[in-house]
Amino acid sequence: MCSKKQRLTNAQNALKSTGPTSADGKTVASRNSLKHGLSANAPIVLDEKQDEFDAHAQRIRDEFRPTTPMETVLVDRIVDQSWKIRRIPDAEREAYWQCERLQREDWNAIEEDQDDGVPITPGKVMSRSIQCEQLMIERVQGYEQRIERSILAAMRALRQLRKDAKGAAQVLSDDDVTKMQNEPISHQESASPAPLKLAT
Repeated sequence: MCSKKQRLTNAQNALKSTGPTSADGKTVASRNSLKHGLSANAPIVLDEKQDEFDAHAQRIRDEFRPTTPMETVLVDRIVDQSWKIRRIPDAEREAYWQCERLQREDWNAIEEDQDDGVPITPGKVMSRSIQCEQLMIERVQGYEQRIERSILAAMRALRQLRKDAKGAAQVLSDDDVTKMQNEPISHQESASPAPLKLAT
């Protein structure tokens, strides 16, 4: 447990540790935890270009043509997720590359006959390589499936929103017709013909 003096010193030191202060330093620090970009909040990561993202976004917006704020939210979701899914092939290549690197390290350990005192056999190297590839690819595929589901859910919601809006417009016009039918009729229109007198 810290003494009161240590807590005070820690608090004073924490005030001095403010993190990066320059714009470049803050940009670099904001990407510290970035690994593959498949779950990144920022639309543009690593070497991606803003103008390419903007062109992609415009093509999607031109296709869906949002007309209301809620439609715009859904189309923006489709834009972001469809941009992320383009990263999948790079993530798969990186996963294979990482597994190959680990396999090479294992083969080097066999040649040097060391692995922290545990003998490594070619079968063990192949088994670890297969497990690595399976784990990495399953992870990437999991991200891909979540992104695809998100795109499809946004498209379904957009379709339903438009269907509901169209139905509401039809209901409104039907209501207008009903309202017109139930409006009071003016005195002249309501005058009924004189009753017929029957001769007796």
